[in-house]
Amino acid sequence: MCGIAGFYGFFNEALLDGMVAAIAHRGPDDQGSVFWKEQNGCIGLGHRRLSIIDLSSEGRQPMSVDCPLCGVSTPEPAGKKLWLVYNGEIYNYKELRAELAARGHHFHSRSDSEVLLHLYTEKGLDMLALLNGIFAFAIYDGRENGLPDGMQPKNIFLARDGLGVKPLYYCEQESGFLFASELKALLQYSQLPRELDFTALHYYLAYLWSPAPHTPLKQVKKARPGEAFIVREGRIVRKWSFYDLPYGQNWSRKSETRIAEELNQYLEQAVERQMVADVPVGAFLSGGLDSSAVVAMMRKVRPNHRPTCYVIGFNDILDMDGSPQDLPYASRVARHLNVNLQTIEVQPDMIENLERMLYYLDEPQADPAPINVLLIAE
Repeated sequence: MCGIAGFYGFFNEALLDGMVAAIAHRGPDDQGSVFWKEQNGCIGLGHRRLSIIDLSSEGRQPMSVDCPLCGVSTPEPAGKKLWLVYNGEIYNYKELRAELAARGHHFHSRSDSEVLLHLYTEKGLDMLALLNGIFAFAIYDGRENGLPDGMQPKNIFLARDGLGVKPLYYCEQESGFLFASELKALLQYSQLPRELDFTALHYYLAYLWSPAPHTPLKQVKKARPGEAFIVREGRIVRKWSFYDLPYGQNWSRKSETRIAEELNQYLEQAVERQMVADVPVGAFLSGGLDSSAVVAMMRKVRPNHRPTCYVIGFNDILDMDGSPQDLPYASRVARHLNVNLQTIEVQPDMIENLERMLYYLDEPQADPAPINVLLIAE
């Protein structure tokens, strides 16, 4: 993952540095920021990078482009009027890139990040309907000409993917608008009110977590899945939903066998697209249906690649909270699929990770699994 942060309003560069530092754990490979002053406030964009596609400096963010078709053709940073900060993965970026290149767009990296910028200048806000992926991004457009419908010079366009996989927090204050991948980055603004949102507390007690747009703080919101914004002069001037889960469709009249075959095809395609990376790709493997199916598809699409998988193991035979241990099942799947399995053994002292886990979570939730996830991810 990566981390993004930024603002539009009467803030200073030190705040931007603090926001980026607060999410350093999201991107250990690189960091970057841009900051400048406008008549109606300051604009800052920051990024922490976990390098996955195009590990070179060409994939750095904040990212701009040097492309006449995009209306940005000055190679010097001061002349770049189009900037992106982005956290996510665009699974169909190669197809989109090929189409854009055929239209005459000039690319300078192999990253999916750059595809977003070119696609924005080509399709405008309608670009969202073309993205197959998970993302949270902000695009600043300082161009005077060629802006998409709905955008004006010096606007910021933000969006969160349709399933809400990638986080996007934001707040509107008298001083302006701030956004980030994590709530703790926004807390770097010392004047942000800390008043609790009791509706969020109600949802937490009812659902064991608090769904968007609520967060523990009244002044901070989460973008809903499939939601986009336009920010102008430090204020949200438009907010809309670009994706809804397709509930309420008619029942399929296909046979169960045919449905199973199609599911198999879709799952294979999804896994293959998510394995695109310039670094090794592994998997969590609990031995359950979901993770086992994913690893099986990894082996199917790349039969010569033996991925490394990870599972939690306990140093006794007791079940956890009435749930069976994952290790025996994961071991059977690993043998069957011939993959490398690494066991992360945990002991009662794992509870010492609780405070650190809460720091990374930002918000309360009633699932103990994040401790296991933390240990495996490390």
